[in-house]
Amino acid sequence: MYFVEKGLELAKDKGLVSYIVSDSWLNSDNFSKMRKSILSDTSLETIAVFNYPVFKKVALENSIFLIRKQSPKKCFDIVTFSDP
Repeated sequence: MYFVEKGLELAKDKGLVSYIVSDSWLNSDNFSKMRKSILSDTSLETIAVFNYPVFKKVALENSIFLIRKQSPKKCFDIVTFSDP
C-alpha cells in the first residue's frame, strides 16, 4: 500500500504511523512484501482486529495497525474487538 510506505517515509525517527485499512493485508499473498517489510524494517506496535463491521454499509473487514519508525522488535500486541 503506497500510503503506508509514504507515511513511514514522512515520519520522523521513532515516529508513529497508524492506519485503519482492510484486513486483507494480514493474510493475502498480494501483501506479503509489505508484511515482510513492516516486520523487518519497522517496529510493529499493535494490530487491532474487528469481528464486526466498523463502518455502516461497508462490507470490508477492517484492522488498525500502529507502526513505529525504528528498529524492529520481536513481539507486538494484537487486540480483538468483538462488538462495538
